[in-house]
Amino acid sequence: MNDPSDKDYFRFRADADRTYNIRLNHTTTYHQPLTIFSSDGVTPVHEFFPSGEHVTGSFIPWVAPESNDYYILFHSPDGDTGDYNLLLLSGGRGDDHADESTASTSLELGLSVDGMLDHENDFDYFVFPARANSRYEVSVDYEESSFEAPEPDPRVSLFGPDDINTETHFTASSQRQSGKYVQWQAQESGNYYVVVWSPQGDLGPYTVTAKTRN
Repeated sequence: MNDPSDKDYFRFRADADRTYNIRLNHTTTYHQPLTIFSSDGVTPVHEFFPSGEHVTGSFIPWVAPESNDYYILFHSPDGDTGDYNLLLLSGGRGDDHADESTASTSLELGLSVDGMLDHENDFDYFVFPARANSRYEVSVDYEESSFEAPEPDPRVSLFGPDDINTETHFTASSQRQSGKYVQWQAQESGNYYVVVWSPQGDLGPYTVTAKTRN
């Protein structure tokens, strides 16, 4: 961002029903809005407010409603200037679990759900209800032999009812802080979101379970 009024536009081609993950890193702040416009360059399709804690640090999943050219606008309403990096990754079709929270797969407490990290840019979203002041654990089990990387590193992240802010939780130190499970006490009642993903791009099957803890 060269000056306080700078607005940067980018154009990309998207295929209908394909998920695209956007990562924005900025030297000044991670909370600047990023807007996607339709092919006319005027009609907004979606607006994001990236958070430095969102999944991998700023990956934002978006599903293209139709095949067309789209435009990304990045600017700073607060007038911040400085360098930034914008990365756009194309995901796959036919995913077993959605790459966005609005289509999360429901988890029933105490029951496991099977999943598959289908491609290196896969984020599988799940949702379950929690009650204030109750303790919960979310865990992910996977078949290590089926993952391609020498040291498989699928992770589980937990987001609160706003679907943006991560919950403060305890992570298994015996697993290199990789987050194979999280334990925490819900501060408020509502739907909580679970994201299974891999920063290394590991692929393979897994099971995810949410349950109450004493």
